[in-house]
Amino acid sequence: MSRSLATRAATRAAAAFFALALTAPLAQPLAAQASIVGTEPDKSPYQSIVDPTRVGGFGGLLFVTDNGPGVTPKSPIPIVGIRYDYHITGPTYFNASLASGHTTRTILDYNKSAATRNIGEKNTWLMALDVGFDLAPTGDRSWKGIQPLTHLGAGYVFTPGDTREDASGYTFGGKFSVSMGFGVRWVTGKNREFRADLGWRLWKMTYPGTYQSTVSDPIAIMPTGSLDSWTANRMLTVGYTWGVFR
Repeated sequence: MSRSLATRAATRAAAAFFALALTAPLAQPLAAQASIVGTEPDKSPYQSIVDPTRVGGFGGLLFVTDNGPGVTPKSPIPIVGIRYDYHITGPTYFNASLASGHTTRTILDYNKSAATRNIGEKNTWLMALDVGFDLAPTGDRSWKGIQPLTHLGAGYVFTPGDTREDASGYTFGGKFSVSMGFGVRWVTGKNREFRADLGWRLWKMTYPGTYQSTVSDPIAIMPTGSLDSWTANRMLTVGYTWGVFR
């Protein structure tokens, strides 16, 4: 091999070596970046929530809708309650709650004139039992510690100790209810969280036939309208729960 050919070969080999030496440090971070898909777990705003079972308490206000005669429990009613939550799978949670609050209701006597038929107030307790399911749009994960929820359930609303009919034959009694609403969980730690909920309890109000009687006054307690109608009653609560059986 001639000297010129050997020189050219050596020059090419040296150039290749220096090119490799210069590009190798740049290739390592590029390869590391290529191995990352999406966001690194420790930097992701989404975090998994491990909470198979939770129990807790809450407080808030229940706004009872009055659809006519003014004998429903007075609102807003301050309420307190307890709740139980169980993570079934993925975005689905089972829950049960019991809320209670003290209030009063007006008693009307259809045997009296319109000006005198209001014969007073009665103290009563309103209790609401609910069982249902929550669905989380983010699944079993939170976004920066926040997990939005939607709720659908069914329950029973009643006034214990206030089951006797009044002078007009009316009592609030017990009512089947349907519940729906929205909630937000703020996960503050492994075993605890804050929660806020805005929901509606739908139940059917039923009034006695005496409310349309004109025996004592040409103006009945309910001159028009149906004696049976559904009402939407808003409930706003905030609470705190703990994780158990982990």
